[in-house]
Amino acid sequence: MKKIAYIPYHFNPSFDPRNILLYGKLKNIQINNYYDDPECDILVIPPTYDPTNLDIFENKKFKVIYYLCDDYLAYSFFSFKNIFRGLLYFLTGKSKKITFNYKKSQIKLLSLCDAVICSSEQQKIKIKEFNNNCYVFFEGNFHVSRSIVEKQKTKELKIVWEGRSENLIHLAEFKDAFQKIVKNNKVELHIITDLSYPLFYKFFYFSSVKKIKKIFGNLYQENIINKKTNIYIYQWSINTVSTILKSCDISIIPLNKSNPLAMGKSSNKLIHMLRNNLPTLTSDIGSYKNVYEEIGIDFTCKNSNEWFEKINNLINDKYLIEDFTKRSSKLIKDNYSENKFILQWDNLFNNL
Repeated sequence: MKKIAYIPYHFNPSFDPRNILLYGKLKNIQINNYYDDPECDILVIPPTYDPTNLDIFENKKFKVIYYLCDDYLAYSFFSFKNIFRGLLYFLTGKSKKITFNYKKSQIKLLSLCDAVICSSEQQKIKIKEFNNNCYVFFEGNFHVSRSIVEKQKTKELKIVWEGRSENLIHLAEFKDAFQKIVKNNKVELHIITDLSYPLFYKFFYFSSVKKIKKIFGNLYQENIINKKTNIYIYQWSINTVSTILKSCDISIIPLNKSNPLAMGKSSNKLIHMLRNNLPTLTSDIGSYKNVYEEIGIDFTCKNSNEWFEKINNLINDKYLIEDFTKRSSKLIKDNYSENKFILQWDNLFNNL
């Protein structure tokens, strides 16, 4: 049996438990922290691994797998983030060396690894220019979809958005459609997120509530004693997120496609929503389109008009919700089960 180790993803502590550590748990095998026990046959390094520190490749006797879940290669060499990310990481102690071309350092790291895991076919195309041994994986979010909820019949259509607070800005893509919908329909938007978000890697924090208020204006009210609100906010908790999701009727995943990372986003968020039995409308990026092609119903939206029209269709056609839920449940069972999660890792390890 090959001995597997990993380097933790410290910036996002929930990442490893739904990826490499979950694989170890489901397979009933020990996955060691490399810093506690460096003796291994295979080492999995996280998205936050410092690409200026290549010490692990010196006289290495193990295979290295790089899990690069975000499409950082989408950034231009001349972008602000590419030029100054390396400087910021160095000044905050996250990088061993200083670089003003973080993307170039990352490409070097990609080329040295024995395999790369990514999150979408769009991302894989870019990575294969530098490492041909690339795999698209889905994450194991099984633990946040297990609540049992009996939906209450209400007059309001309950729409839900769930995600990291840094991504609230993408809700601006849904604002115009939502403003039109609430004029003639009883509709609520439920937002599950953290109540603040960091800027400059935890040096400053900004209020999520203020961000939501800035996007939606008077549609969101902090105090509902005297004024009606169409928007409700919940602090993210692993104990309640699935219950809130399953209490809603549909979910949304809007994206600002001018953001370099947006087009290479994975289907993980969509799979997570479908696992919670939620018909989901999304922006029209490649990974989402692929899932909808498998389901046979297109719930992607190119613009504000399509967001408005497709939500209206769901309001007026309850059969469409039932049909989509039935089809998507079969897809999740067939293609995104715990067995499929294990098999993707088995296939990678067996082919190293």
